[in-house]
Amino acid sequence: MPVTFERAPEEVLGDFYDAYVNEVDNAVYQIFMKYEKQVENFATANAPWHDITGNARQGLYANVDHAPRQYVSMIAGHGPVEYAIWLEIANAGRWAILLPTISYFEPRILADVRKALS
Repeated sequence: MPVTFERAPEEVLGDFYDAYVNEVDNAVYQIFMKYEKQVENFATANAPWHDITGNARQGLYANVDHAPRQYVSMIAGHGPVEYAIWLEIANAGRWAILLPTISYFEPRILADVRKALS
């Protein structure tokens, strides 16, 4: 039998609910900000290709996007070099750096989020 409430939890808990949601949102945002530069540095240092101009390596970036109480996300990508997509997908991903970077950091970020929420 489903549980039904006469009033929504946020109505009953009021300011406590708002404070909790704000605290969780801020904690997750701070964790993502902690990793932003680390992700960028890791990708730059570990990109497996040989530089000719250095433009592709210099264009690697990570940015955190945050809409309070809605979402926190991190985007990692290549800068403006037109051949960046081929570094990621050509030769079965032999020169890829974005997915390996995400694979390296994802469990660390999630562990920190779990710890912050416990």
